[in-house]
Parts: sequence; C-alpha cells; structure tokens
Amino acid sequence: MIFLFENIKIAVGKAFEIRPGELRKAMLMQLNIFLIINALLIVKPTVNSLFLVKFGVESLPLAYLMVAVFAVIISNLYTRVISQRQLLPILIGTYGSSIVVLTGMGTLYAFDLLGGLILWLFYLWVALFALISTSQFWIFSNMVFDVRQ
Repeated sequence: MIFLFENIKIAVGKAFEIRPGELRKAMLMQLNIFLIINALLIVKPTVNSLFLVKFGVESLPLAYLMVAVFAVIISNLYTRVISQRQLLPILIGTYGSSIVVLTGMGTLYAFDLLGGLILWLFYLWVALFALISTSQFWIFSNMVFDVRQ
C-alpha cells in the first residue's frame, strides 16, 4: 500500500511539476477549491431554479442589477477588511458564517417563513458567496504559493 502511494505521489509530482515537499500544500489547496466549487455547483442551480419558478425570467434583470450593486458594496468592504486584518480568521469567519446562512435560509425557505423575500435574499446571497469564496481562494493561493509554484 505504501509503495502504491509513493508511486502515485511521484506520478502526480511529475505530471504537475510539484517539487518534493510541495505535494501536501498543493493537495490541500486542491481540496479547498474542490469544496468551494462543489458547494457552488449544488447551491447555485438549485437557488436559480427556485427563483425562476417563483418569479419567472422577467425578474432576472432586476436580480442581476441587485447582484451587481451588492457585489460592488461587498467587494469594497471586503477589500477594507482584508487590508486591516489577517486572512486566516477572515477565511474561517466567512466559511463558518456561510454555513450558518445557508442552513438558515434553507430552513426559512422550507417553512416558508418570509414568503418570496427569502428567494430574493437567497439568490443574492448565493451570487455574493460565489464572488467572495472564489476571491478568497485566489488571495489565499497567492499567500500560500510563490510565483514559481
């Protein structure tokens, strides 16, 4: 078993030009982006379809406009926060709060506690989550890896 793992390790290292000692870091970053994309591939189509069924295509221009406005606001706030604080607590806080928000919005939708408003909020949140989580990944990657890596 150990021999097989070593062969896989060597093959991956050669295929992606990963030097000795870099494999663990590379695999953890790969797991990170895999989990982010996996979450987005599950949540985004689900919320989009729920939104379209409830409000129809005619609501999309307003939704796109709202996403753009909130994205500008959130991006500016995020840039300020990230320049003043360390990245790791921000990452943990963002991912932790995203789990809480996703669970909360799912619960509110399941029990229809806010009516149609929850779908608007959910749609906006998913779009902003996609923006922030992918931005965080690339900022984190820039800190973890040097230019050669």
